[in-house]
Amino acid sequence: VARMRGLSDHCPLVLSANEEDWGPRPSRMLKCWKDIPGYKL
Repeated sequence: VARMRGLSDHCPLVLSANEEDWGPRPSRMLKCWKDIPGYKL
């Protein structure tokens, strides 16, 4: 929702975000990890 500018040249915004529970974050594997000596999957 955009608010009125008033005396400023900026246009303030009001943001609303709903908190969603998507469960645990998935683990990730970086390609560079396989180049580390001793790293095993």
